[in-house]
Amino acid sequence: MWRALTKLFWLTIAIIFVIEAWLWDRLEPIVEHVVAWLPLRALKALVAEQVEDLSPPATLFVFAVPAALLFPLKLLAIWFFAHEQWLLAITTVIFAKLLGLGVTSFLFAVTRDKLLQMDWFRAAYEKIVQWRELAEQLVAPFKQQLRNAMVQWQSEGFARFLRFVSRVRRRAQTAR
Repeated sequence: MWRALTKLFWLTIAIIFVIEAWLWDRLEPIVEHVVAWLPLRALKALVAEQVEDLSPPATLFVFAVPAALLFPLKLLAIWFFAHEQWLLAITTVIFAKLLGLGVTSFLFAVTRDKLLQMDWFRAAYEKIVQWRELAEQLVAPFKQQLRNAMVQWQSEGFARFLRFVSRVRRRAQTAR
């Protein structure tokens, strides 16, 4: 019994990890395209210039603070859920996720070299990359089953929607 629960726990963790990685892979080009569209070049140059003079631990602080600043949005989403404001709650969660992705992507691009100078951060980064690969392997059979089911039940409208999303992603990647 304990072994089955442990396996279920790790499978659940792997699925969550793969979903997060999938969201990152799929949404990062779109978010980067939006960020590139916004007049943030001067801000990015300023942040990069400021980070150059910081020590790696101080750079970690610069990288971590925006995640903490998003915490109130998550609390707001919980409040909406508690008050059964489902649309506002879901919209807030999606907005917080996309904003977090954009800010994280932006700051990690600027701070990556400094952060990887810290041995423990580099080790954690490499371990997370390994976990991602392991999670992908663990979830791969389920993804294949899901793909097979989607092909079986796929409607023309859904296929059109997937082609549209694919076109948007290609345009965002090409614009980079």
